[in-house]
Amino acid sequence: MLISRLFTIGIMTAAIMACSNESTDANSAVIPEQSSNSVTSNAPVLKSPAGVWLISSKLLETNTSPEFGITSSIESKQLVVLEEIGDGIFRFHECGMNIDVDYATTKLVQRGERLFDQGAYQDKRGEVQYSESYKIELEVLNDQYLNGVLLVTDQDSNGGYNGIQHAMISGNKFSDVGSLSELTDEDIAHVFAGEKINKQSTNEAHSITCLASSKIESNGTNNWDSVPQMVRNVINDVRDELDAMPVDVNANNAEEIAEGESGSDETNQVSSW
Repeated sequence: MLISRLFTIGIMTAAIMACSNESTDANSAVIPEQSSNSVTSNAPVLKSPAGVWLISSKLLETNTSPEFGITSSIESKQLVVLEEIGDGIFRFHECGMNIDVDYATTKLVQRGERLFDQGAYQDKRGEVQYSESYKIELEVLNDQYLNGVLLVTDQDSNGGYNGIQHAMISGNKFSDVGSLSELTDEDIAHVFAGEKINKQSTNEAHSITCLASSKIESNGTNNWDSVPQMVRNVINDVRDELDAMPVDVNANNAEEIAEGESGSDETNQVSSW
């Protein structure tokens, strides 16, 4: 690619020099300048992908240990703010997938049409050592289309626990505004078309940054008494989050879905968060 680019530049430079010689003979110094400007105007102009995106996503999650194995599928439709927090640095305000990524500290770096970040962490202090990692890769095409992958892993070094979250997303640019509060109620109602808005995120700078309609389906075997206390705490935290679901923008309470009873050996549920 580099050799081809240099070859092309060489041909164009020779052409410009030839034009320059002919122009000089004709007592005109304008033609070389026009040729140079023509080359510059053909250079690609990168647009900022900042704004509100309408995305669909599907998250597949597995959590396994010798005592239990649970698989979940989370599907969501979201209006999401992609915020530019610096020159070529972005923050993604996704809220509907329940994926274990701290978006507030995640900085997506723009390289052409690609937004990327990844990180890893190891904790060797406790009795059970564990490691975590995440990767976010988004591709924005023509400032109008978005595709992406999110991957999170969480593993104990002794094999006692293994969790993987893998999400695929796709979407279209919805608006160039920086907050969902700048959209009209009609815009939002048209997007969700009667679906329950049951997840949202906000911050002081941009007010509403995400609205989502999400549905989860889980199944597996869970012997609650043998689940480590740390995992129980995580599960209980998720249940508390579900119990504290926000009211949707139309002031209709999201539908309550009963959780599987603790202690049950089998869980198979479909929930609209």
